Amino acid sequence: MSDTLFEIPEQLSPRLAWMREHKIDTMDKAYDPFTGDHRWMAFKVSNIRTKDFGDTENEALSALAVKMNLKLWNKS
Repeated sequence: MSDTLFEIPEQLSPRLAWMREHKIDTMDKAYDPFTGDHRWMAFKVSNIRTKDFGDTENEALSALAVKMNLKLWNKS
């Protein structure tokens, strides 16, 4: 028996679906060696060397998408 009252299929936001599709994750308070600050980091799960930083999670994701030549989740 399930712990849920109703079976509801998972529905991800466009951004989360994009992150899952491209195997990208984010981390808050990551150390940015270029600025010496702790900022948001977006990284490729299979290769953490593929990463970029931003003041916000969206900025980090956008910077990584540009670096990887990926179309953003909110662009058609």
